[in-house]
Parts: sequence; C-alpha cells; structure tokens
Amino acid sequence: MAKTRAMRRASLSRRRSYRRRVKSSACRGKGPAVCRSMDNCKYSSGRKRSYCRKAKNTRRHRRGGSRRGGSRRGGSKHHRRSHKRRHRRGRKAGNPQWAVPATLFGLNELVKKKQLKKLKM
Repeated sequence: MAKTRAMRRASLSRRRSYRRRVKSSACRGKGPAVCRSMDNCKYSSGRKRSYCRKAKNTRRHRRGGSRRGGSRRGGSKHHRRSHKRRHRRGRKAGNPQWAVPATLFGLNELVKKKQLKKLKM
C-alpha cells in the first residue's frame, strides 16, 4: 500500500515526538557508574553495544478520544481514570460578551433619534 500524505505526516510527527522525548532524557550519554547510581536510569549492555537508558519505558499518548470510533481493547478494566474533556470557553479579548447587549441598546437609541429627526422635518 502506498503512503498517503496524511500517513506520511503522521509518521513524521511520531518520529519527531519520539526523538524529542529521547533527546530530553537525563540518562543519555552517561557512563556505567553514573548511570547505575541514578534511580531512573538503567545501564543496558549487550553483545554489540552498551548504553544508559531510562528505567521505565514511556509510551506516546494521543490527545483526544479513541481513534476509528472503537472502544479500548479488553473493556474498561484498563482505564486508569476517566477523562472528561473540559472546554474552557472564556471570552475573547476583542468581543466581551457582556458588552454586546449594551452596544445593541446604544445603537437602537441612535436609530430612534435619527427617525425622530426625520419625522420632525
């Protein structure tokens, strides 16, 4: 299957967020002694290479609800806590909600005055 633009954009975003998280880790570039002394790091050593890494693996979180409209796998027992999205709909700086009725009232008064002047002539 060919990659669409949206798929490519998503993979680039995924790669960028992974890279950002990894680079900001405090464990990067530490030697074995320093790494082992830190409680949130682990010194990983294998046949080819050895390096300091985070002790706890972290996953990339998506914002918003579930994708593709499906429920979570395994039912509700995997929920840590239920999230309710709160919309903070504060007034915008250019359009205060309380001033709109007052402005309309003022305009209405001006229109009435103009109509009265026309009637008197």
